[in-house]
Amino acid sequence: MGRFIHFAGLGIAWVALLASFVLHVSAAAQPASRWWKGNLHTHSLWSDGDDYPEMIAAWYKENGYHFLALSDHNVMLEGQRWFSLTNYRGNGELLEKYRRRFGTNWVEQRVQNGTNQVRLKPLPEFRALLEESGRFLLIPAEEITDRHLTAPVHVNATNLRDYVPPQGGSNVLEVMQRNVDAVLAQRQRTGQPMFPHINHPNFGWGITAEELMRVQGEKFFEVYNGHPAVRNEGDATHANVERMWDIVLTWRLAVLGLPPMFGLAVDDSHNYQTNAIGHSNVGRGWVMVRSGRLTPESIVHALEAGDFYASTGVTLKENRRDSRGLHIEIAAEPGVTYRTQFIGTRRQFDRANEPVRTASGEALRVTHRYSEEIGTVLSEVVGNIAAYGFKGDELYVRAKVTSSKLKSNPYRAGETEAAWTQPTGPMHTSAQAEKLLQLKRPLVIAHRGYSAIAPENTLAAFERALSVGADLVELDYHHSKDGMPVVIHDATLDRTTDAIQRWGGKDLRVDARAAAELQDLASGRWFKPPFPETRLPLLTEALDLIQAASVTLIERKAGDAATLVQLLRERSLVNRVVIQAFDWDFLRAFHKLEPRQIIGALGPPNARDGRKLTQDEKALSSAWLHEVAALGARIVVWNRQVDAAAIKIAHDRGFKVWVYTINDEALARELVAAGVDGIITDNPAILWKVLARQGR
Repeated sequence: MGRFIHFAGLGIAWVALLASFVLHVSAAAQPASRWWKGNLHTHSLWSDGDDYPEMIAAWYKENGYHFLALSDHNVMLEGQRWFSLTNYRGNGELLEKYRRRFGTNWVEQRVQNGTNQVRLKPLPEFRALLEESGRFLLIPAEEITDRHLTAPVHVNATNLRDYVPPQGGSNVLEVMQRNVDAVLAQRQRTGQPMFPHINHPNFGWGITAEELMRVQGEKFFEVYNGHPAVRNEGDATHANVERMWDIVLTWRLAVLGLPPMFGLAVDDSHNYQTNAIGHSNVGRGWVMVRSGRLTPESIVHALEAGDFYASTGVTLKENRRDSRGLHIEIAAEPGVTYRTQFIGTRRQFDRANEPVRTASGEALRVTHRYSEEIGTVLSEVVGNIAAYGFKGDELYVRAKVTSSKLKSNPYRAGETEAAWTQPTGPMHTSAQAEKLLQLKRPLVIAHRGYSAIAPENTLAAFERALSVGADLVELDYHHSKDGMPVVIHDATLDRTTDAIQRWGGKDLRVDARAAAELQDLASGRWFKPPFPETRLPLLTEALDLIQAASVTLIERKAGDAATLVQLLRERSLVNRVVIQAFDWDFLRAFHKLEPRQIIGALGPPNARDGRKLTQDEKALSSAWLHEVAALGARIVVWNRQVDAAAIKIAHDRGFKVWVYTINDEALARELVAAGVDGIITDNPAILWKVLARQGR
């Protein structure tokens, strides 16, 4: 994935991420959401941990965790690995505990060149002993352990498929960026949902806020790490990690045009034999993720939507975010008091900052000093219930809950339990699509998702479009026999599903089958390479995924206006999406029912009054614009038969002009130069490249 994709593509995605609090899968198709507890940073004898991975996973399972990522340094838990026993690691009572827990037949030993060895079991071999559907999940991971000079740079990769070697680089930012890019490139190549996160920035004073804020494509970092050497609190010279978080959030949102970065709490566990301050133990930091299912895909999607909180002991009964504000209810323990601080930065803030200098005036490579207006306490509540209402001038707001209860087995003396919610803001409102239209550059619109690299109109294609920061993700829908909007372009199932193989015949219509039957169809086997597990999504499923990070461009292929209007109203999506159609009668009816909604008129029509139109007649013109105005449309969505003169006329009349479907870089450059406001493309990377080269 090219670097320009991360930089140019995410200028709008931050707005949606700030306050997205929709479910990630359709309530009609998924079980009710619940909270899942998990740790994303764990070490074993595969690297520098001091216990066998099965023993570690068993502890987490037996202590109320639902998922665990085993993230050893620069290795995936796969293949043959024989571990040489020593007096300090893997031997003695530890080995006996391992035998007692899993049996002598499970533990394999040998003598190699006079050294006793135990075979470390790979994850695919031992996961069946511990995983239970809906109760406990093991997620493959790796801590990509890199550095620049003396600065350690560690990046965890969660739900990784293949090992990623450290990528190196000429400075700390480049090392982070190259490793993040490598993980995202694997995600794009394999189609497997995965994500990188930046580890313990203050470990070895490796990463400054100025470096962290500029990482493109990164959504997460560790706001709390339970390892005793990571210096969460900073010192007199170095900013604490929470202070770094507020600096990073403020600069990404207000200055750099990048999306917010979410904060994780993790154990970073290494030591499993002795619990004490000074040891890196289990049970110190975790995430609570809200999702309908305990699967890697569901966990990843929920994390990326910010539907989680980080904790070191505080449990939230409710963590609700919407366009009005935040509402938190704490699962209170008797005799414990709770203080909730709502922390954020307002839009008008003092941007002045200065490097930290030595007595002789030399600037140190540490986080700068910034104004106290960054990450200020906006409100504070003592009690079990806390709420904050947006004033409208906040860049972001996050909440921290601090408990009076001392933490069991703390990583430092005096540590009390806490929880952190994810940053949100007042921007993600019913006018989301309206704000998008005010951008001063052409919009990048992913046609049927990122359909150049994944099967069109599938969740896989939509996810890839989101991963490269598409401003809008376009999709098509038809109605099923039982009236459910189903995402598919054609009126028949033949081209993009396995319906013919399943049911026989041909010209199998979408509207002849119930939604449950349609959802069971594979919709990615025709693609090269095939996506055999990809299914036909409902429109509601697609909306839940896309709206969490972008804006959906809904193209109606069949179905009445009233049904779509009702769906948008029920899901509070009016003007948070854009509607388009070639059927101008449909648009006219839709606009009459819901005049607030932004709509686009797709053209040109192929025929008029029974006569096929000539190519010249199809070109965008004043006559067409006159007709479009009568529909209530604000966007003209035309084929490539547009020129600068027609675009100017459209602009003078208050229209935006989008053009479809452009996959040629040279043509994209011409259209951008002509003044189009948006380009629909199968390959968003092409358009990002054009815009990046033009400095847009």
